[in-house]
Amino acid sequence: MNLDHYTVQTTPIYLPQRGIEGNFFKIDPHLVNIWGKTRGDFGIHFDANAPGSAGCVVIRNKSAWDAFQEMMGHYRNAGLKSVPLIVEYQR
Repeated sequence: MNLDHYTVQTTPIYLPQRGIEGNFFKIDPHLVNIWGKTRGDFGIHFDANAPGSAGCVVIRNKSAWDAFQEMMGHYRNAGLKSVPLIVEYQR
């Protein structure tokens, strides 16, 4: 299943939750239905203190995370509120 109607907000929100503990770039739409199950609250964040993810996109390398945040800052400064994201789920 290839879904290309997702976007990532360029302005992060700070989340103190264990495993995130920092900037979280929200993925929209907020709720998605994948194979009959509804999930939500997906985003892109640094993999902090709890390896892995419950469905979010995580970046484990600190320099890659810093580069991602810098890139999103450039998009934000250019006036973009979100950027497209292609998501592909495989069974």
